[in-house]
Parts: sequence; C-alpha cells; structure tokens
Amino acid sequence: MIVLTACGGASTTTAAPKPTPKPTATPSPTAIGKTFQGKGFTIDVPRDWASQTAPGTNSTMNTSITSNTDPNIGVAIVSGTGVPYSDDAQTLNAAVNSELKTLGSSKIDTTVSSKAEVAGEAWPQAGALVTVDGTKLKVIYLGKLHMGTFYLVSILAPTQNFDQANQQFFQPMLKSFKWA
Repeated sequence: MIVLTACGGASTTTAAPKPTPKPTATPSPTAIGKTFQGKGFTIDVPRDWASQTAPGTNSTMNTSITSNTDPNIGVAIVSGTGVPYSDDAQTLNAAVNSELKTLGSSKIDTTVSSKAEVAGEAWPQAGALVTVDGTKLKVIYLGKLHMGTFYLVSILAPTQNFDQANQQFFQPMLKSFKWA
C-alpha cells in the first residue's frame, strides 16, 4: 500500500480518508490445461471442465466436454464408422440436418464460414442457431473423415456469449486437437 502525506503548511489535522474497498474480481475460468484422450484423438481442455464418454449407436462414441459453471457451454465429439458419403462436407451436412431435426426450434446460421482450421487441417463447418429449453444457443459443427471414422465436433454456447467462449475456450481447444 502506498501512503501519500503532505509536509509543511498549516498545522491543521484532518483524519485520513478510509480507503474505499475494491470489488473482488470475478474469477476467470481455468485456462486450458489438461489433455482429454478420446477415441482416436486428443484435445486440450480447461482444467475445470467435466468430460464424459459413452458408447452411442451404430459403432459411434459420444464425448461430451462441458463447463462446470455453465452446462450450455461445451464441446461434443461424436465419432462413428459407416458414414454415407466419402466427402467430408456432404457427411457434415447430412449429420447437421439430422441433428437439427431432433432440436425443436433451429435454423442454419449462414454467417458461418464453410471451412475452419482444426490442428492445421481444413475442416468443413456449418453453423446453426437453436433454442433448447428456452435458451438460445449458437452451434458450430465441424466434420472430418479420418481413417474410416467420421468425427463430428459441435461447439456451443449461449448466443450472447458465443464469441467470448469461442475465443477463450473453443479456438485453443481446436488448435490442440490431434489424431491419436
């Protein structure tokens, strides 16, 4: 603490003002710091996020990685074999259309670029705006066929927080993605 005093002048004494307490800063979420080992891949995730992997149907594996502070912020990775197309973009579009049919209120987000870089590779991507249980979410889907398995990565966050979550969490996570 730095204390400033005045020297000289009149000999009046005045009580020093009490310092105004500073508000406590809101703790920021833990930075990327642990590696998650999925089926055929690794990805670095925030230390305080939860992860869960469960078998799906038709030779698929479902991985869910979510924030412990907001369950609407997270990444889902579904991997599966027996995909209908050999083209990544066609397979991604089929997967996205299938998923959007299961979600009540949804529409394609045409502002999303058709390609993104994941760990140095170009992946096709698509975006959607969905409403789940009254919460408006932005979802970005990325897809890649690798060694006979198609990987569908979905990143999602509430619409009003998506850009911040994308910069703080999703982009560092996608850059860390590696085939195992």
